[in-house]
Amino acid sequence: MMSKKTVSRKLFYQFSLEERVPKDHFLRLVNKAIDFSFVYDLAAPFYSRTGAPSIDPVVIFKMALIGYLYNITSERKLAEEVRLNLAFLWFIGYDIDECPPDHSILSKARRRFGKQVYEEFFSKVVEACRKAGLIEGDTVYLDATLVRANASLDSLVERKKLLDAGEYVERLWKDNPEEDDPASPESPEANPEHGTGDRQKPKANEKWVSTTDPDAALVRHRNKALMLAHKVHLAVDGGRHRIITAVATTAGDYPEHRKLPYLVGQHIFRVRRKPKEVVADASYGTLDTYRFLMGQGILPTIPRRTTWKKARKRREELGFIYDRERDIYICPRGKKLYREKSEKITGRIRYRTHAYACRGCDLKGVCAKGQRCSIKYSGDRELLDRVANHLGSKQAQQSLNKRRCWAETVNADLKNNYTLGRARYRGNPAVHIQALMAACARNVCQLVKHLKTLMKHPPALAQLRREEARVCLVG
Repeated sequence: MMSKKTVSRKLFYQFSLEERVPKDHFLRLVNKAIDFSFVYDLAAPFYSRTGAPSIDPVVIFKMALIGYLYNITSERKLAEEVRLNLAFLWFIGYDIDECPPDHSILSKARRRFGKQVYEEFFSKVVEACRKAGLIEGDTVYLDATLVRANASLDSLVERKKLLDAGEYVERLWKDNPEEDDPASPESPEANPEHGTGDRQKPKANEKWVSTTDPDAALVRHRNKALMLAHKVHLAVDGGRHRIITAVATTAGDYPEHRKLPYLVGQHIFRVRRKPKEVVADASYGTLDTYRFLMGQGILPTIPRRTTWKKARKRREELGFIYDRERDIYICPRGKKLYREKSEKITGRIRYRTHAYACRGCDLKGVCAKGQRCSIKYSGDRELLDRVANHLGSKQAQQSLNKRRCWAETVNADLKNNYTLGRARYRGNPAVHIQALMAACARNVCQLVKHLKTLMKHPPALAQLRREEARVCLVG
């Protein structure tokens, strides 16, 4: 018998939000895996002891985390979903008859707390993963990815125009002596992330800047069109859970190798142990990188840059021979290149022939651009030999092959599933907060997966406790 549903609105309802949310719901497991009470200590310095009560800071962070966990890129859309979704309401601690916070509370929190509080929030999430035994800490994989900026190419103007505006403001303050002189405005050309060379032909990012997002940089990556972008640098633990242990955000043209000491330092600080090996691609392969890692007692599984490989291959094709016993090079015509110390080339090694040795040589201008043959190295040959011997080992080759499916897939996961495909905000601090929260969301998901495994396999709980005891002793 077919029935027809009649709609009749009730004045009173017997309803329990606690019963409507399933016991195995994802957000229930998140709430069980992480105790968010530490947020009160992080946010306490930003609130007064008097005045009207504010929105609970735990509610703010939980609401923001929902957007990254469920890949909701709009904060307005997020506020609407929180009002409609019963599980979202339960997670932030609101009942069905309470109105959740407006979307503007999230932007206000970013401006009030700043990226330092979000850094500490990220550290607490990593700490929870470490206590759960998800971090090994012996191997660190480094990688960086470009994030398209929330700005158009039409917003580009010459930096000189912005500088002229700054000089105009300075003149205004000088014409008003009764006012206190403010700090001189920072020149847009003084941004160290874009470089400030005195070349006659400056680079694009030294000449142009976006008025919408001045912290973004012009980049052209592989087959992609020219775009404004930020660069997010990540350190990923070598364990099977691939926990993100460090995050840094710079302009899109910032060299990746310059952030390596910061990422390794943050990994050590959060994991509480020094890694034995750092694995990265050739963009990190500089002499300063090798010196830093070897000085710390860490194996650098990082290939050298392609420019060095091309120069070495070219020397081999021309027929240069290195005599290790006498520490000299012999050119294809039998001329000897001796090692010399030059004050002009700081921190480099150069091999050169005598002043008139190349006079009348038929290879002059082919083997070297100068008047005489020379070979330059960017540093200590012994250090480079040690790195080359390590890169030739089986362990290094396995680590480099593993990096492709360890670090690069984490970047792809953040872009596809955790709202990092495009910058939602403008400016380096706000984009850095976005990257931190996306990394937090992914780490939380890994923590929940681990919790599900323990719930399905109770015998694994004893093993987990032994791992926690071991980590505490080592830490």
